[in-house]
Amino acid sequence: MLITAVAFVILVLGSQGLASPKALEGRVAPPKCKGLMQGGWFAATAIGNNLVGVVGYFWLRVPLWALWSILVICCLLSAGFMFPVMKRLERAARA
Repeated sequence: MLITAVAFVILVLGSQGLASPKALEGRVAPPKCKGLMQGGWFAATAIGNNLVGVVGYFWLRVPLWALWSILVICCLLSAGFMFPVMKRLERAARA
């Protein structure tokens, strides 16, 4: 729970100065992209649920330090993908 609390602190710091969903009239995606964003959300959820099984597969097959290393690498790769996409989303939200 402490790690979760730290994650929420990061969200608090990262959201400083951003408009609230109420100020955006509940729109968190540009109107043109609402369907695409919802589909992307569902696809990401499905892929994430599937990948949980991959973590379970490695649980008994590799040393524990290697399992955490695999997860660290996966997180870094996904962060490397998300940062360029965030800029595009910010530009689309302003339009």
